[in-house]
Amino acid sequence: MKRFIPLAIATASILAAALAIGHAAAFGAELKVKALSAAEVTVQVARQENAFNVEANLLVAVDQRIVWEVLTDYNSLASFVPGMRSSRIVSAPGEPLLVEQKGESGFLWFRVPIEILARVEEVQFGTVRFQSVGGNLTNKRAEWDLRRHDHATRVNYRANITPGFLLPPLIGPAIVSRDARIMIESVAREMLRRAESTGTATSAVAAPAGQ
Repeated sequence: MKRFIPLAIATASILAAALAIGHAAAFGAELKVKALSAAEVTVQVARQENAFNVEANLLVAVDQRIVWEVLTDYNSLASFVPGMRSSRIVSAPGEPLLVEQKGESGFLWFRVPIEILARVEEVQFGTVRFQSVGGNLTNKRAEWDLRRHDHATRVNYRANITPGFLLPPLIGPAIVSRDARIMIESVAREMLRRAESTGTATSAVAAPAGQ
């Protein structure tokens, strides 16, 4: 069943997906100290002219339904994704889903506000796709793909991002990579928290994501 939703991000992200925008350097250090014992994350970023291609993988010891609930909880993303100030559904019920997100990205002295309006398409418990239709990114396409993996869930995140502003060439890929990792680790923490609160958490993952 498909539902169109005009993420971002974050989460995780544009939105979440997608989607997930920026974070503080101190928080990034904190996340590295507090390792995710029940999740494995890998992130790769490649620059192609003015665009960035992101490929990330998450293997998390959580039921697929809880993973889905976290990634599609658009109105709550800002409560657990660092750097995201707001995330909300702005479309009316029955209309194609539109999600608006605002946040900040950067490193040290270089900071830039991020605003995204995204249209989202969902295939229930399987895929969330985002396409920017407004904001200060020239283009952003992103996708979360969920698959059951033994007693865990494998999540693949892919994004193509073209900023509508200049990112310094030497640190641009590092900023995008760090933002994507912090976003994914943050949603993974929320997945684990919800699983623990409902008593459905499983054992630690046995293999790194991407293998």
